[in-house]
Amino acid sequence: MGAHIALKSDATPFLAVLFGVMTATFGGLIRDVVAGEVPLALKPEIYVSAALVSSGAFVLLRYFELHIYAAVAISLVLGFLVRAGAIQRGWVLPRYKNRAGRDYS
Repeated sequence: MGAHIALKSDATPFLAVLFGVMTATFGGLIRDVVAGEVPLALKPEIYVSAALVSSGAFVLLRYFELHIYAAVAISLVLGFLVRAGAIQRGWVLPRYKNRAGRDYS
């Protein structure tokens, strides 16, 4: 939704993808906070990345002037497949590892 509105407002493709990711991410963040859960965006799960894939696909498909309904359907399926694959197969993002020899105090 955010990507579509950004494109309708003549935003650049980069900003449209960014707004699409922000819409999906912060909507889920608000949902989790209201439900009293730890937000998924703060866990090492494939969540924001799925929003990025979906939003990027939508903007790319619209750039090539694919019909709006087809672009929505394809990007929805791609985002769903990434997220479902992450849940099903246990995909996670890599964690930061401190390097030896650094003093962070």
